[in-house]
Amino acid sequence: MKIGPRTPNIKKRISARTTGAINRKIKTSTSPLYGQKGIGWVKNPKRAAYNSLYNKITFGFGSDEGCLFGCGCVSIIVFIVMMVFIYNIISTILSIN
Repeated sequence: MKIGPRTPNIKKRISARTTGAINRKIKTSTSPLYGQKGIGWVKNPKRAAYNSLYNKITFGFGSDEGCLFGCGCVSIIVFIVMMVFIYNIISTILSIN
């Protein structure tokens, strides 16, 4: 099992983005279980368990996968800006005296 960043693959990325909506509509109309949440656990529980664990312990670098630095980067940036602001205020107060 891989841990950490996923290896980017251009071919798989293009293939995933070009799979048409027509194909999904055909599968939805012919298979009543297609696209239902939790069906992976019914059809193939071993693969569903593996995929669930894999998605939790790996991360990607694409723009479609959210922030590159994790979900808490906005709060970290705000914290750093506030610390710089407070540092500037304290340094000006100490330099006046």
